[in-house]
Amino acid sequence: MNQKQMYGVLLLVIMISGTAIVGIVVLQGADPGPAVTIIDDDNIETTLSLTDLQGMETIEGFSSFENRLNNTRGYGTYIGVAVSELVELAGGMTESQIIEVEASDGYKVKLAYMNVFPNSSIEAIQGEMILAYSYNGTVVPEYEDGYRIAFLQEDGFHSNEDMVATTDPEYRPTSASALWVSNVAKITIKTRPGIALTVDIAGTTKGYTSDDLKEMDSITAQGGYKRSSGTIEGPYTYEGIRVLDILQDTGTLPADFSLEAVSGDGYRTVYTMDQTYGEFDAYDSETGESIGLVQFNLTLIYNEGGEPIPSGGPFRMATLNENGDLTDGHLWAKDVVELNVIDLVDPWELQLEGVEEWNMTHHEFYAVASCPHHRTSITIEGHTFTGVPLHTIVAAMDGADDEHFVFNTTIVFSNYSIVVYNEAGENETFYISHVTQSPDYIVAGWLDGVLIGEADGPLTLATADGLVFNSVVKIGMYGWDV
Repeated sequence: MNQKQMYGVLLLVIMISGTAIVGIVVLQGADPGPAVTIIDDDNIETTLSLTDLQGMETIEGFSSFENRLNNTRGYGTYIGVAVSELVELAGGMTESQIIEVEASDGYKVKLAYMNVFPNSSIEAIQGEMILAYSYNGTVVPEYEDGYRIAFLQEDGFHSNEDMVATTDPEYRPTSASALWVSNVAKITIKTRPGIALTVDIAGTTKGYTSDDLKEMDSITAQGGYKRSSGTIEGPYTYEGIRVLDILQDTGTLPADFSLEAVSGDGYRTVYTMDQTYGEFDAYDSETGESIGLVQFNLTLIYNEGGEPIPSGGPFRMATLNENGDLTDGHLWAKDVVELNVIDLVDPWELQLEGVEEWNMTHHEFYAVASCPHHRTSITIEGHTFTGVPLHTIVAAMDGADDEHFVFNTTIVFSNYSIVVYNEAGENETFYISHVTQSPDYIVAGWLDGVLIGEADGPLTLATADGLVFNSVVKIGMYGWDV
């Protein structure tokens, strides 16, 4: 019915001086005016002309809006149809759905169910949302901004404060004026996308849908990794968003931090600040040999070769650069759903005294504790301690390959002692014969999934037989050279 047009045909035959001149005049019905299309969640379109809208129940009211510079614009009387009525005409919407209003130039805004069907408290602030076809007596197409979204409040002013009070934070624009979309061409009803990624920086939290992430500026580069077995994966061409761009979109990064990526299964991977900024130990993509520190972009990838990534998705951490250099496989965290900037503890170091003597920083500990080959947990009286086996820390100072925590088997037979000290100078002693390759002794950095606090931290020694030894600051190995 919306597309029907009435035509009238008048045939005039005029006889002049015996000569018949035949003229055919087609009289078309009144111009139905510009159209707006309402699209439901099943992609079924309903197209409405100006004539259609004028035939519906109309609403008239005076209003204006505030822009981002705090100026008031749009003073005048608006006539139109409630957006809720247009949505109902297309089959309605549920509370889990949103509408996307699109202008003829492609500009879009999203509005929640509560804006389309406001309750009394929201309506008292935002007023009725209409699709206006008339402004101060001028009707589209002469009304050049129409069709336009307008909010008709009782006080005649849609302020930025009103907008903040009545919009979903996920879709909130920078000003009220951003919601007053002009030249509306389409209103689409969509199922509200779920949050794909949550980012937290010192209590500032922001959720991103898949669409949000894919609408951010992306990079395309090469990346691959080396498994602990030595197997090389890649390099392949990936597309994704620089993690730094995501973090900086969320909030301000502290001067000193680590980054925690949480997977859908709860698994946590920790990156040092230097790694977050792109500095990683790298390997040659052909030989797998170490090539030292190399600059990468730590990236949240979603495409491989132009298609969704085949494994570890929909979003996965990756290290990308133009050369396709490799990094360690455990850094490529799968199914990432959270990014948390860890700024909850002061920088600390774990003193290591063995065949080699050095201090392990908190960045380095959190990074190794994120590796699936090292990370382990022990539950004591209902509380879960998570960290790395004590023998992994020993491997960092026993003279073998400390970079990859390879255990030095050549000195095991001396049955040297391992002494763990806390900040009060107290200690617990074990022998390597008990600790070797045993998951029953761990140095923990997390308690019940949260970083161990300052009172008991930074590290706790936990054993399968129930020992909890807090505030660990030093681990030494003695008698290995006998």
